[in-house]
Amino acid sequence: MPPRQASGECFPWAYANARGGQLVHATVKHPINGRRYPHAWVERGGRVYDWQSSVGLGPGPKGWSREAFYTAYRPTKIARYAAADLPKRRWLKTGPVRALGDFGPQTNRLRAIWDGITGFREAIDQKNCRNAAALLRLTEAEIARGPSPGKRALDYLADERERFLRKCRIR
Repeated sequence: MPPRQASGECFPWAYANARGGQLVHATVKHPINGRRYPHAWVERGGRVYDWQSSVGLGPGPKGWSREAFYTAYRPTKIARYAAADLPKRRWLKTGPVRALGDFGPQTNRLRAIWDGITGFREAIDQKNCRNAAALLRLTEAEIARGPSPGKRALDYLADERERFLRKCRIR
């Protein structure tokens, strides 16, 4: 029988414990079974703290060294959030998938919206303003086709739109 993987609490745990550090969302690769999955943790003082470690899996409450964690879990699609910004971004505690709400019959459309928002965020991080503007227009057009993807997705897009306007100096 394969080892059991703790799951389900990393996003709310990291959101609640980010004080004095950075909240990090990413896709990680499980070091034993190789499966990729969304994960959240806190980085503080060169250490990584995640929910699994807090309940005794991995190195325990002392956390991982950043290098050991990144070597073991190989994170990709990394998004970092300052602890001071978290009260404005309450949707972060639910994680990326739940940010869209219940998928229901609109799964493909909502995932396309999520992919658009994620691409938009990545273009902003790379300061590629032309790409970010194009992705924003496409994502907003998809949302306008209706029905609404839900308040959390719309709030997330509004946050990222503000960041885009600041980074690309557009007002």
